Amino acid sequence: MDRTIRWRWAIALLLFTWGCGAPQKVTLEQAADVASGGDVTLTEDPFVESDGIQTTEMADTADTTESADTTETADNQCPPGFSGADCRFCTFATAGTMCHPMSVRDVFDIASIQALSLAQLRWSVTGTQRYNGVDVLTGRFFGGIFEAYDIDGNPKEIDLDYVAALYIPDGWPQPGDPTFALVAGVHYETNLLQPVAAQIAKHFRIPVLYHGELIRDWKELGFDSRGDLNQAGPPSVIKHNVCEPQDVVRGMFALAMARADMHAITLIQRLAEKAGGQIDKVAYRGFSKEGHAAWIVAVVDPRVEVVGPGGYQDQDVLKSAQVRMGSWGCYGDPAISDPNGPQSSAVYLDWLLNTPAGAAYQNLYSVQTNKALLYPRFILMDGDVTASTMHDHLYALGSDTEFLDNLVEVPWRYVRKPGVTSGATDDDGDVIAKAVVPFLLVENLIAGPGSEDALYPKVKSANATIENDALTVVANASKATASMALYWSWSNDRIWNDVDQAKWKEVHLKKTGEGTWTSEPIPLPPGKVIGWYVEARNSVTLGQSEMTRTDAGAVHFLRETPAITCQSELPNWCGTHQP
Repeated sequence: MDRTIRWRWAIALLLFTWGCGAPQKVTLEQAADVASGGDVTLTEDPFVESDGIQTTEMADTADTTESADTTETADNQCPPGFSGADCRFCTFATAGTMCHPMSVRDVFDIASIQALSLAQLRWSVTGTQRYNGVDVLTGRFFGGIFEAYDIDGNPKEIDLDYVAALYIPDGWPQPGDPTFALVAGVHYETNLLQPVAAQIAKHFRIPVLYHGELIRDWKELGFDSRGDLNQAGPPSVIKHNVCEPQDVVRGMFALAMARADMHAITLIQRLAEKAGGQIDKVAYRGFSKEGHAAWIVAVVDPRVEVVGPGGYQDQDVLKSAQVRMGSWGCYGDPAISDPNGPQSSAVYLDWLLNTPAGAAYQNLYSVQTNKALLYPRFILMDGDVTASTMHDHLYALGSDTEFLDNLVEVPWRYVRKPGVTSGATDDDGDVIAKAVVPFLLVENLIAGPGSEDALYPKVKSANATIENDALTVVANASKATASMALYWSWSNDRIWNDVDQAKWKEVHLKKTGEGTWTSEPIPLPPGKVIGWYVEARNSVTLGQSEMTRTDAGAVHFLRETPAITCQSELPNWCGTHQP
């Protein structure tokens, strides 16, 4: 099909049936004293020591428990001048006659989430077992209500069903044990048992809770996968918020995941209390979809002391969209099967830039607009170089560069996987994502405020120059740095996720002064675009393993080709934009 015809057909699909319906009422978290009076009765002690596996049939709690109480409270009333039919949230920015959340905090009633009981969380024990030297308690809990659209675009609310595995150090709690915990979202119910969780529980003597979602949640909405459900969110929001923000919350799975994550934090607190212990603060870890949710949790929940969002490079929603279009063109990612579909880069960016709804969307989902509200005292991010075999290949390389270069609100480090080894795939980064990052995150949690500078190396600055087709890099790093490396690669253009993309190369830097590290001149292929970043390192033994602490600077480019610009036909969103 002719590209122009396909593009116009995609626009027609995008605009078909778009309209502005009345906003729906929000459902509050204090929903639900589902067990009619008090905590669920567990086993004699929720922390059961056993050398075998004790299992109970996994009851379908959605069918046997009462519905959540959706009574609205005074904390979520409309501001002066607005009626209940006009708005959803307790804090607003006006846009015409409508109103919308000022930040993602306005979507959640965090006080109610923190106060949930085990009964309101619908907690039910499904088994206990001894696993890698610790006791593990498994069960199911209520992740909250997802205000969704089904696969046909119809509004629908579903209860999210989650499973959890709680790893308990032997004899916990004892006097002197930390009042901390690690909580991690791990996608699915099948990912709950992981050796690293047991190792962290034993080494640091803290409870660890991993939680994942039941498959039936997205099946109930007609989607084949959790990824399909997540990716359907932005097009649905655009469809129902063409110009003014009508409802920029419904359909966005990241918000539902974040609510479930905060329910999980409350769950581990209630279980700890039932065992005679206490959890004051947590390290929260989320990767990929949960990486976005982890950022939201970090803005909303003051219980999060340190956070590890990984596999997510859209921290600045607007800048990422600009980089994507400038690198990949008007029609989206060259690595996906239908780059001319309704999620086209040009349409999405134009909506973000030229509509009040796009501005409201950024207020909710862009970390950039919420970063001053972040609660954690330390952030440990991780990602990769977006090669075709890597997790982050659906991001345009450089999407997070400006965000990282300007993130000063909270101390942070970045673990970036370059895939320099022969035959490197996403599996090489899997060990880092599942093991190294959680260990280092908890290490900082236990060490306390201000420990990051003593423990972790930090890239302070880096400068690259090309002279006579040779690259030289000079970097500055913190005192905790034991060694530094340069990673670089080349491309013919701004696309870095091609199957035949040149592998990234590693070059060790020499210490040439106090905190200064320099590379030897590196011969470059003539005329190619060069991507590069530096990494600071030191080592530590945690648990049974020696690990490398790393901090990677943002990826930068030399000899970059001009950004692609689009003259495509675009929707007349608000009657003012001229294509």
